[in-house]
Amino acid sequence: MMSKERGDPAAAGAGTDVRVERTRRVVLAAARNLLLEEGWDAVTHVRVAAATGVARATVYRHWPSCADLLHDVLRREAETSHSHPTGRLRQDLIAELDALRRQLGAPTLAGVLAVLMERSLYDLELAPVKRSVVTEISRVLRQRLRDGIDDGDLPVALDVDLAIARLLGPLLYRRLASGEPLTPAVVAAVVDSFLSSPAPPAK
Repeated sequence: MMSKERGDPAAAGAGTDVRVERTRRVVLAAARNLLLEEGWDAVTHVRVAAATGVARATVYRHWPSCADLLHDVLRREAETSHSHPTGRLRQDLIAELDALRRQLGAPTLAGVLAVLMERSLYDLELAPVKRSVVTEISRVLRQRLRDGIDDGDLPVALDVDLAIARLLGPLLYRRLASGEPLTPAVVAAVVDSFLSSPAPPAK
């Protein structure tokens, strides 16, 4: 049996995968720092390469455009904001929305999301980035609602997309538009309002 040394293709492949993953982590961490510290326009291949020491060609190979780079940074950021299920609908909805509330509490990140929403209206390259980020932000909430339907806690004919809008809308409005305080009490009130009268089914 061949030992996993230099001549072993499997070992070489494993080593390459580890190096690739490490490079991706380093680049995405640097891109995130640039995004949060200096803003949207700071995230370029040149700046990321300079910050990490990774060759610019390597950055381009993994992320052909700045939109690709921003996509992965924002998607990973959104992934960190999810909660774990308990099986109790109200508690799970509050936990998931409160995780998002904490995520939105970072002023720079909230600004980044606002810019993404605005720029994606006329920058076709950013439209799929916005869709992906919104999908990731709402992914776990969508599953909680479907679980609630399966468990009989919510109407079978519930329009899940409309329910998500009712739950996420007040948080995004307060954080990105009105500037009103976004507190755990607000989150609980939004969930209780929804549960007291679930969104009507789609027509």
